[in-house]
Amino acid sequence: MTVRDELLTWLLAQDPWQQDLARRLIARPQLDGDEWEAALAMVRGAFGADAGSSTPPAPLPLSADDLPETLQNLEAPRLVAFGQMRGVGAASPAYELRFEPDGLTVIYGQNAAGKTTYVRGLKRICRTVDCDEAILGNVFTSTAAGPPTAKIEYRLDGEVRAQQIDLSNPPDLGLQANSVFDARCAELYVDSRNAVAYVPSALLLLARLAATQDKMRVTLQAEAETLVAGLPSFPEFVKPSRVSSLLGTLSAGSNLDEIRALAELSEDEKNRLAELQAITSSSYSLEEAQMAEHDAAQAETLADEIEAISEMISEESATALSQAVRDVTVAREAVALAAREFGELPLPGVGTEPWQLLWEAARKFVETNATEFPPRTGARCPFCLETISSETETRLQHFERHIRGDVQVRARNAEELLANAVKALDPMRINACRGPFLASLEDREPELHSDLEEFLTAATRRMERMRDDPHGADEGTAQKAPTSSLREWSAKRAARGRVLRQAVDPEQQARLQQDLTELEARILLAPRLQEIAAAIQTYGRVAALRRAHSALATNRITATQRRLSETAVTASLKAKLAEALKALHCEHLPIDLTPYASVGEIQLALQLTGARGDPQVGAIASEGEKRALSLAFFLAEVATSEGAGGIVVDDPVSSLDDERREHIALRLAQEAHQRQVIVFTHDLPFMLDLIDQYGDERTLSVQGVWRLGEEVGRVDDHPPFKAMKFRARVGALSQQVEQWDSQSPPADFDEAWRRVCDFYARMRITWERAVEERLFRGVVQRFQRDVKTLALDDVVITPELVAAVKDGMTRCSMFVHDEPPAGSVSLPGRTQLAEDLMKLRDFEKETRSPGS
Repeated sequence: MTVRDELLTWLLAQDPWQQDLARRLIARPQLDGDEWEAALAMVRGAFGADAGSSTPPAPLPLSADDLPETLQNLEAPRLVAFGQMRGVGAASPAYELRFEPDGLTVIYGQNAAGKTTYVRGLKRICRTVDCDEAILGNVFTSTAAGPPTAKIEYRLDGEVRAQQIDLSNPPDLGLQANSVFDARCAELYVDSRNAVAYVPSALLLLARLAATQDKMRVTLQAEAETLVAGLPSFPEFVKPSRVSSLLGTLSAGSNLDEIRALAELSEDEKNRLAELQAITSSSYSLEEAQMAEHDAAQAETLADEIEAISEMISEESATALSQAVRDVTVAREAVALAAREFGELPLPGVGTEPWQLLWEAARKFVETNATEFPPRTGARCPFCLETISSETETRLQHFERHIRGDVQVRARNAEELLANAVKALDPMRINACRGPFLASLEDREPELHSDLEEFLTAATRRMERMRDDPHGADEGTAQKAPTSSLREWSAKRAARGRVLRQAVDPEQQARLQQDLTELEARILLAPRLQEIAAAIQTYGRVAALRRAHSALATNRITATQRRLSETAVTASLKAKLAEALKALHCEHLPIDLTPYASVGEIQLALQLTGARGDPQVGAIASEGEKRALSLAFFLAEVATSEGAGGIVVDDPVSSLDDERREHIALRLAQEAHQRQVIVFTHDLPFMLDLIDQYGDERTLSVQGVWRLGEEVGRVDDHPPFKAMKFRARVGALSQQVEQWDSQSPPADFDEAWRRVCDFYARMRITWERAVEERLFRGVVQRFQRDVKTLALDDVVITPELVAAVKDGMTRCSMFVHDEPPAGSVSLPGRTQLAEDLMKLRDFEKETRSPGS
């Protein structure tokens, strides 16, 4: 299974939103503008973290057809120019470097000429392991410079683009495809983990995905923090209470209905709040508590009495009284009827009360002797002792039925009930209610006092009517007694008494204060309900954003990248590193690569294998070995690259011996045929060697960087004269002769003589260079490490050529060496200079190689 297949299998197992992100990143290295906003909205929507103002796009899962075989963009930006730096060291803002986009650029300059200043600027826009290096202005000036800026020109897709950029915060121009190596990078390559510059194209998607998710995590984290910062605070709820507890734990899961219910107080709770506020804001004594309790007791007693009076004069009682009058009338009529029946008897008084007493006494006498009463026919009469006849028996039975009947009883009961009812309607009972307690209410509770007095007055009138005319008692409507108001007041006074007792009890004071705090907090809660409802919604969105933030973590990507990169990257890079180490004669060092993966990028570190104590490579290797190791690592990265990003190298051969320098020159020359290579150096032999190894003058650019006083970074579009080859020197001398008369006139003879001497000095070293390049065909050269014996076949030395060299050197020596006092060489003009130069030009033509 290929890396692409393994990557596809892993991607298809991820959540739809992550597949959608991968699908978006296949065609582009990063998401910007509307694409970024749409992807971010899709991720928010997947976790319910959208603001709700619009419907987020649904994630579109990845398919096998979406993933191509390669994601690598082989067209990398090429550097065209860099310079016009301001606020960067002591660099002059008037100069810029020009680069050969498709070959080798060599920038030569002595130490402290400003080469490193240009490299530091390039490190801010290109890929480097020392990406955080700060850019400083000229620290030796009295005033601080503004932000560091530079002009950058680069070519991409055939189009040259130019832009002035802020080096302290450079824009992403895609120039990270180009890598920079300098002395600081060399240290980090040896002693630190380093993100691999080039990864296989199949793994680029993981790197893009990890970078995008990490960027989204930062964005969503900032959104969540902004939302949290905008949440309302509740400083009024500092005291512990149920409200403060609910607000302190406010979250997306908070019950808003519960909070709303807590903000509503019943009337009793409002009264309780007012009472507690009054109590806790003042000091009270036990006597005040007792007074409140006494008020409550008296109010209850008065309420009981008024309710009793109300019952006595109620419409039901009035109806009963009227009914009692009617019952007495009916009972009396029944008694009168019975009296008429007894009135027909020959003996007066029969049926009256004395007679009834006599009758009951006879009953007791007879029943005492266990005989029947009234006696039957044939028995003796208990009154006259005569034998009872049948007629007498009938009469006695009539008497018994009358006595046994309820006519008299009902009459007596009715009259007794009526008498009691009338007796109970005693106005003095009403007057008794108007005692000191009722009088005290006139000032404290005037409305209640008025209601009570109004009732008592009306009750007195109704009671008098009922006493005076019981028969018409049920006429009119009874006034309702205000006992409910009185009992409410009694309850309040009783409650106040209890509270006051607690208020004067140290053990109860804390509870009263807590009750007050609870009620006051509930009052304060009501006007904050709308804010609280919005806060709960905000907490919900924050929770969703944090879920999304957690899901966007790149640990799974890192683990997958580590697994796939072990074979796809590390193995290949190890092989290339081994080749580079061998070429640089560092194979004696037991070096291995240790892979790491972090935030979607592959990192590798050089490590000594088998070393006790696991020391850093830099602690063991020599300076030369460290530079060679770091260059080997850098060049191994370049060798494994699928892309064509350029490289910028600053003084790569510092601390290296000749053999290693030769290999570096060869490697850089080889790379320059495949990608853009820019080399900064102060090492003239290395520069000449590099140019020789490259060999293609059509795509070669050589420039010089030099210093004038305190101003550094001045640029010549050609190398120093001593760094030129023979033919280039002849061309430079020819140009100098052509422009001889156009220069400003000399100030005096000495200046004119100096100009001539400088010209012949340059021509003299050109003749010397001609001997190396043309007579000896490079077999033996100064600064060259070996004698190229294989090139001896190309050596052609004739007497004429030797004579030409001698004549030319002799002519030049007349102006280079100190003239003897007897000498008299005249000052040559342009014509003489041109004649002397022509001999050199003729020599150059005669000694050219065939086809050159």
